[in-house]
Amino acid sequence: MAAIQHLLDVYAESHRNGTHKLIHLLCVPAIMTSLVSLIWAIQVPEFFQNLLFVFNWGILFVLLRMAYSVALSRLALGMILVT
Repeated sequence: MAAIQHLLDVYAESHRNGTHKLIHLLCVPAIMTSLVSLIWAIQVPEFFQNLLFVFNWGILFVLLRMAYSVALSRLALGMILVT
């Protein structure tokens, strides 16, 4: 249990560093955009192409990610804005 606490302490300390915060501010949205773009490019089956609304795997990923964020914490609603 002490090893887990040590890892959590190191993680918390690194997130107080200004440079680390800046890197997160710039890179997390870039990573999220890249990931959604790559998933968006996956071709959907023909059945889904005939729906009345636009469907692709990127939209499904974003919706699942938003639901996961809200389930973790109401404070994670900020991630929805990034998405």
